[in-house]
Amino acid sequence: MVTRALDTIPAVAWRAMMPRTEIALCYHVVSHEALPHVRPLYPYKNPAQFASDLEFLAGGDAMITFDDGFAECRTVVAPLLGRYGQRATFFINTDLIDNKVLMYRHKLALCIDRLESASFSATARSEAGTRSGGNGAPPEPDPARAIDPARAIATVPIDEAAILRKRVADLLGVPQPAELIALRRAILSLRADRAMRADALCAVLDIDVPAYLATRRPYMTWTQVKELMEEGHTLGAHGLDHREFQALPPAEIERQIVESCDAVRALTKQEKIPFAVPFSLDGLDRAHLLDIARRNPQVGRIYGTSGLMPEPLGFLNRLVVDNPPMSRHTRRPLTTTRLPFKIRAALRERAGALARRILRRATGTAAA
Repeated sequence: MVTRALDTIPAVAWRAMMPRTEIALCYHVVSHEALPHVRPLYPYKNPAQFASDLEFLAGGDAMITFDDGFAECRTVVAPLLGRYGQRATFFINTDLIDNKVLMYRHKLALCIDRLESASFSATARSEAGTRSGGNGAPPEPDPARAIDPARAIATVPIDEAAILRKRVADLLGVPQPAELIALRRAILSLRADRAMRADALCAVLDIDVPAYLATRRPYMTWTQVKELMEEGHTLGAHGLDHREFQALPPAEIERQIVESCDAVRALTKQEKIPFAVPFSLDGLDRAHLLDIARRNPQVGRIYGTSGLMPEPLGFLNRLVVDNPPMSRHTRRPLTTTRLPFKIRAALRERAGALARRILRRATGTAAA
């Protein structure tokens, strides 16, 4: 009933109806590249799509935030924010800065990327054989398309994709023959407390994590973090290494919050450091988190990722807006921002939650 009533409210009226609602947006990365440590986890916007968001947000009061401390925050995001006169809050995992450690989820992403790349290479070689006449013989070379040996990329043997899938299936206990989609699901189900399993996966897939950190440098350096601060952006903490708080004991949750806030404060000298809980606030004891902040005055406001849903004083949810805009008809990427529709939907959801809360209280009072 409440939802049907809310459907009758014009879209333009939502913001006016809730002028005191704080709107906070959560991004992770912006890039035109297919980042191997991110792409298998979630889609993200390219610079043109993010610029379209910033055009819509110009002159407004929405809070822009970025989680995880990716290098692109400094090299791609900050210049665009400056171009549009915007400032953002960057929540960083302090153990990852300077590329000393690769977050376990990013290890899993590299594993999925390796499996997918091997499968794609095998498929491409198979199709090439079909085009040559179906007998596997290579087509006559075209001198105009000759490849410089110095620039040639090593190809994956046609059977290596199956070998790699079997290795991963054996390690994770996935029934054979293992399809790529089943392996992807099993890999993404691994939690941070199974970090050794993530390292074992990298080993069987011949992924050199230290080399990746040294060459790709997926995260910012402390120098780059300081540059963001000097440009007028706010720095916040996001835990030490992006653990799932729902799987941690209370003492470890407190350590993750306090030590990461201390690390950021040592650089910024801020009185209070905002803190974004990794993944989600769902299922966490709000009273415990508030008690941590009370006993550690350097810990500031605590942020979640449940859209614009209401939270107790001291907390604020954010609307995750990484997904690039897509055409409803062709399912192709668009450049024009979809933020107005996302924000409207989130405000509608918030209004529904508040209305249901009021109804429950009224019903309880009447019953009493």
